[in-house]
Amino acid sequence: MKILKHFLNVGLGTLINILLSFFTTPILTRIIDPASSGKLTIFNTRVGILTSLFYFGLNEALLRFFFSYEKEEEKRSLLKLCFLIPVISLLAVFCVALFLFANGILNIDYSLVLFVMLFLCIFFTIWERMSNEMLQNVLDSSIYSMASIIKKAVYCLGAIALISRFKNSQFFLLAFLTTLSVMISALIGTAATRKYWKFSDISYPKNRTEIFRYSLPMYIYFAIYSLFDSADKLFIEQYCTDAEIGIYGTAFSLVGVYSVFQMAFKAIWRPIQTKHYTENPDDMTFIQKGNRYITILMFFVGINTMMFKDVICLLLGPSYRSGAQLVPFLVFNPILNTMIWTVTSGIEISQKSYLNVLIIIVSLGVLSVGSLILIPMIGIKGSGIAVTAAMIVQYYLTLYFSNRNKYVDYSTPKMTFILLLMLIFAYMNTFYEFTILTVIFYCVLMAVFIAAYYADLKEMTIFMIDSLKNNENKNDDETDSDLRK
Repeated sequence: MKILKHFLNVGLGTLINILLSFFTTPILTRIIDPASSGKLTIFNTRVGILTSLFYFGLNEALLRFFFSYEKEEEKRSLLKLCFLIPVISLLAVFCVALFLFANGILNIDYSLVLFVMLFLCIFFTIWERMSNEMLQNVLDSSIYSMASIIKKAVYCLGAIALISRFKNSQFFLLAFLTTLSVMISALIGTAATRKYWKFSDISYPKNRTEIFRYSLPMYIYFAIYSLFDSADKLFIEQYCTDAEIGIYGTAFSLVGVYSVFQMAFKAIWRPIQTKHYTENPDDMTFIQKGNRYITILMFFVGINTMMFKDVICLLLGPSYRSGAQLVPFLVFNPILNTMIWTVTSGIEISQKSYLNVLIIIVSLGVLSVGSLILIPMIGIKGSGIAVTAAMIVQYYLTLYFSNRNKYVDYSTPKMTFILLLMLIFAYMNTFYEFTILTVIFYCVLMAVFIAAYYADLKEMTIFMIDSLKNNENKNDDETDSDLRK
C-alpha cells in the first residue's frame, strides 16, 4: 500500500503538470515566437550538458549509498560530499570562465548578464537535483510532486504575465524564468529534507574511496548521456534555423509531458527497487510486474498520441503546428526512456556501472550517424527518426547486459512485436496524410495490444480495485476508532 501511495502521489503531481501544460501551451505558443523558443531550447541544452560535467556521478552515489548508512549523521556526511564537491568545482570554473569572457577570449553569443545567468541556472540545477535525490531517498513523494507543480506553474504563469508586456526581450525573460523556477524547486526540496542539510558539524564519509570508485563510471556515463540527450538539438542547430529549432523544441515539449511521468516514475521506482532487492535479493516478481505494468501504460499512451497527434497539436499556435509531423517518432523517447529504468536491475545489482557507459557510447554513435545522414535529407523529421533508433538500441543493450548479470523474464518477444507495429504506425503518421487506412491500422494495433497483454491488464485492474477497497476500509476503521475515542 505504501508503494501504491507513492505512485498515486506522483501520479497526481504528473496529472496536474499535464493540465498546466494543456491550459498554458495554447497561450505560450501564441505569444512566444519560434525563434525565441529555439534560443531557449539551446540555452537549456547548454545548461544540461554543462551541469552533467559537474555532478561527477555523485548524484548517483547519493542514491546508491544512502540506504547503506543507518545513522543520520552518516547520511548528512554523504550529502555534504555529494553536494559541495560539484558546487565548489562549478565556482572555480565560473571564475575562470568569467575572466576569459570579460577579456574576449571566450566567445559565446550571450551578453554578460545572460552569461552569468547560465552559470546561475547550472548551480540551481545541481542544487535541485541533489534536493530531489534526497526527496526520493526519504520517499517524500508528496513534496516531490508539489515542487514539480510549483516549478511548472512559476515558469508558465510567469511567461504569460511577462512576455505579453516585454515582447522585445522574450528569450531573456524565458531564461530568467527557467532559472527562477529551478531555484524555487531546489528550495522546496531542501526545506523538506532540511535535517540532512546541516554540514557544519560533520566531516566527509570515511568510505570516500568506495564512493568515488562507484561514481566515476557513473560520471562518465551521465556526461555522455547528457551529450546523447542533447545531440539532436546540436545537430539541428547546425542545419536548421532558430525558428525550426523552436518548432522541434515545442514538439518535443508536447511529448515531454510524458517525460514528466518518466522522471516521476524514475524518482519513485529506483529507490524502491534498490530497497526491495536489498531486503529480498531472490524475489524478481516485483521487478517483472513493474516492467510489464509500465510497458502497458507507455505503449497505450504512445499509440494514442500518434493517432490523435493532429488534435493535440491544435493546442499550439499556428506557427508551431507543423510540429505535429514530428510527434509520432519523438514520442518513443519518453516511452523507451521510462521502460529502460525497469530493465536495469541486473546492471545495478552487480554494480557494473561501466556497462552503462558502453551502452550510451554505442547509442550516441547511432544517434550521431543517423542525424548526419537523415537531417540533411529530410530535415527535422530525420532527427526524430534518429532519436528513436538510438533509444531502441539503448533499450535492447540495457536489457541484454542486465539479463547477463541477473536474468529476469521481461516477456521480450511480445513487447518487441508490439514495438514493431508501433514503428510502422509512426512512419504512416509522419509521412502520409490521415486516411481511413490510418484508422484501420490503429484499430488493429489496439486489438493486438489488448490481446497480447490481456492477462496483465486484468491483473492490473483487479489490483487497483482491491487496493482502493482496502484503502477505503482502512479509512473507515480509522474513522470508527476516532469516533469511539
